[in-house]
Amino acid sequence: MPLEPQKEFRAAFELDRAKRIDGRIPEEGTGGPGDSWTTRANRAAFLVLERERRVLAARLHRAHRHRSDRYRDLILITKLIRLEHEHLIGQVGPSATSLPEALPAFGRERLEDWAQPWGVGPMFELRTEFIDYRHQCHRLAKWRSAASRARAAAEAERRLDGILRGRDTRHLPPARHR
Repeated sequence: MPLEPQKEFRAAFELDRAKRIDGRIPEEGTGGPGDSWTTRANRAAFLVLERERRVLAARLHRAHRHRSDRYRDLILITKLIRLEHEHLIGQVGPSATSLPEALPAFGRERLEDWAQPWGVGPMFELRTEFIDYRHQCHRLAKWRSAASRARAAAEAERRLDGILRGRDTRHLPPARHR
C-alpha cells in the first residue's frame, strides 16, 4: 500500500483510540450503554472493509475470469483480509508499518473492545479465507512473469488506495504501463 494513504488510514484509527483512552468521547446518540462514538466508528470502518472484501470474493467466484484480473484480485483480497484482521485486534497504527505475509498464530491476539460482542467468529473467518486466497494467489503466481506479477501488485495497491480513500474502484480502468 502506498505510504501516504496507509498513514492516513492508520492515523484515523489512532485518533479514535487516543480519544477513547483520554475519555473525551461524547456519548451522542448511543445505541446502548457504553456504545461510544469510537465504538461505532471502529465497527463502521470494519464493516466497510468487510463489504469490499465480500464484493471482491463474489467477483473471484465468477467463472470465466481473465487470469491477470484474478491474480490482481487475489492480491487485493489478501491485503483487505490483513487490514480487517489488524483492525479487529487493534494493530492498525504506527507499530504495524507493513502487512505481514501471514496472519499471526490464532490465540495470540486479543479482540479490541469494540469487537468483543462479535466474539472470535470474524477472526476464524478471516484466517480461513486468508489461507485459501493466499494459496490460490501463490499457485497462480507460478505461471506469471515477474513483470506481470509486478503490474498486478501495483494495480491491487491502486485499488486498495481507492478503497481506503472511500472511492469505488471496481470500475476504474487499469493503470497504463510503459
